[in-house]
Amino acid sequence: MQGILEQKNITHLDLEKVVQSSKPDTGCIPNYIPELEHIINHDDLVLSVSDMAGNKIEIGDTKKMVSAQSLIKVLLYAYALEQWVHRYDISNNEAVWLPFNQDPIVTGSSQVAGHALNNAWWISSASYINQRDDFVKFVRTCCENQDINVLQDIYASEKSHRENNLKLSASLAAAGKYPADRIEEVLDYYTKASSLWITVNDALRIGILLMQGGKNDAWERKLQHDTCVYVINAMNSFGLYDESSRINLMVAGTRALAAKSGVSWLILRVNPYVSTYVTLGHHLDRTGNSVFGIQCALTLNILLSKKDALRLDPDTQKRMLEHYIQDTENFTKKEALKRIQKKVYCTHSCLLSHEDIQAMLDSLSTDHHNIKKYVHTCFAS
Repeated sequence: MQGILEQKNITHLDLEKVVQSSKPDTGCIPNYIPELEHIINHDDLVLSVSDMAGNKIEIGDTKKMVSAQSLIKVLLYAYALEQWVHRYDISNNEAVWLPFNQDPIVTGSSQVAGHALNNAWWISSASYINQRDDFVKFVRTCCENQDINVLQDIYASEKSHRENNLKLSASLAAAGKYPADRIEEVLDYYTKASSLWITVNDALRIGILLMQGGKNDAWERKLQHDTCVYVINAMNSFGLYDESSRINLMVAGTRALAAKSGVSWLILRVNPYVSTYVTLGHHLDRTGNSVFGIQCALTLNILLSKKDALRLDPDTQKRMLEHYIQDTENFTKKEALKRIQKKVYCTHSCLLSHEDIQAMLDSLSTDHHNIKKYVHTCFAS
């Protein structure tokens, strides 16, 4: 079998060019998990690619340890499905007009979670964990890494910001998903799952399992075929949070963009029976997607796909990317302003004026006039 990397003569140098042309000039770090900043180097950019023939190309440190965060949802969903739970007992599977951390179950308009990749669904899937270590063992098996464990600092930070998720867990119990005395237990399973550490290589092994219908590099079955279909289907519609449809249109056009991201800066992309890749870049857009990963996807979706694709005209893609970068820049400035204000409030008895704070903010911002030049560079490469 000849994989897509061989078919299209894609080299290490080709992917290095993709990485260099996709360096983000904007984006921020999630401020509700401050411990994440302690385990990163802001300059780290990583890309790992594999195809059906087992060919692999790695750019950067693919063994770097990161917090799995929402990327682990694909395995948590798979775990519940592998327990022979019917998918509609876990959640519905339609994208809903609510933020990813809200759900119709809170309003009582649904008896199950609204979508397979939002937080209510994640908590719902966690309810099928029978023993505390069962899910960790499952992740270790799928990633072929017996060292994977919980990052305790991240777990403690997540646990201290759980008000909304506690409400979701209580709503699931009220709907009869599990007894009320399990509200805390299930939420703890959920929190520990999001706090597991993995590497880019581990994430790529998850992608290989999904790409190959449940089989690993050695073609040994680890997941059921239908499990992979259900998981990839959920990734198609809600894998990139509230930006899923917009990014899918910009990057893939009429094709589904099976991808999953997390505020851990990882994005996993799966093209079934063709290729899979993982990106790591430490600047996020307003919904929690890695800006580097999104920009890489524009080029990689062409490089790692077959030619018979119906996509938007390149000029239209460029305009959409410009708008995406501008939106991200506006969000980054607002977040920076909040953090500067918070720092000023904590360190000064006499508060600075809004004008002084804005001047500080402007000194941190990227140059808006460079956005079009930057987009042109991405596409030219």
